[in-house]
Amino acid sequence: MEKITALAIVCLEAKYLQNVGCQLEALSLAGYCE
Repeated sequence: MEKITALAIVCLEAKYLQNVGCQLEALSLAGYCE
């Protein structure tokens, strides 16, 4: 769970770099895309 949470945080930060693909993938993997 820690690795998934870290991935989600990193990719949420990437959102501000307009890396939407990374954001969506991370959220999906973390189970936040519901």
